[in-house]
Amino acid sequence: WKEGKFLFENETLESIIKRFSRWYDFSPDYKQEELKYYHFTGSLARYEDPQKIFNMMEQISDVRFDFSGNELIISKNIPNN
Repeated sequence: WKEGKFLFENETLESIIKRFSRWYDFSPDYKQEELKYYHFTGSLARYEDPQKIFNMMEQISDVRFDFSGNELIISKNIPNN
């Protein structure tokens, strides 16, 4: 955090989202409880758009992030068949 970055290593999604929600002022809404326990590693500059990191997380997992006003809806990404 001293370098102006969010850094997380093998950290739960719940912990990551908690920090992001305080910094970017949004409320998380987990549609499936187990998503809180997914683990991620990465970094993001504090003043970058958080959507950038959410897009990366979507690419490497089955988690989906959607904003509705000031709420971040976190759900499993179910592929279309």
